[in-house]
Amino acid sequence: MSAGSGGLRPGQRVVVWVMAAAVLAVFASSFWYRMQHPSLQVAAKAERAPEVQGPPGGMQRIQELMAAVREDPKNVPALLELSQAFLMMRAFDRALAFLDQGLAVEPRNAELLRARGAALFRKQDFAAAAGVFSELKARDQNDAVARFNLGVLYKFYLDRRAEGEAELRAVLALGHGDEELNQMARRAIEGE
Repeated sequence: MSAGSGGLRPGQRVVVWVMAAAVLAVFASSFWYRMQHPSLQVAAKAERAPEVQGPPGGMQRIQELMAAVREDPKNVPALLELSQAFLMMRAFDRALAFLDQGLAVEPRNAELLRARGAALFRKQDFAAAAGVFSELKARDQNDAVARFNLGVLYKFYLDRRAEGEAELRAVLALGHGDEELNQMARRAIEGE
């Protein structure tokens, strides 16, 4: 038989058999090694996106609140609850829109302002968040939560360490009775 007719010469057959045996030996040794070392198995795990937590009551509750605000655009409790729902879903701009709508009705509402500061913080607009908490502090020097938030912002986010520590020490000096807030203030002073 000639090479052109599809047959192999005796020397070529030997090379093909040796190559096939080598490939088979590689697979066999790999299989044997994996059986002896099972910790080397690779398990593919599907990465899941972090779940976004929604509001209690889910979308039905949001629809109810939206209907309440359509009926009465000055419904501050509904606006606040909507803003909190959107904060939980990490929709910071939507949350801020509802907070601003509520503040247009009740500009001195401390709960709305605190929520606005928190939304700005979570949106990573640290300077604006500090402005909100400064406003709360100016209205009430004994507002321990506003002073704590201001202290954390100054010390860890706005490169105003001394002012931040002063605010955190003021939280401890207020005697407000919230031991959990005091513990957080102590940890922040220590730099945690």
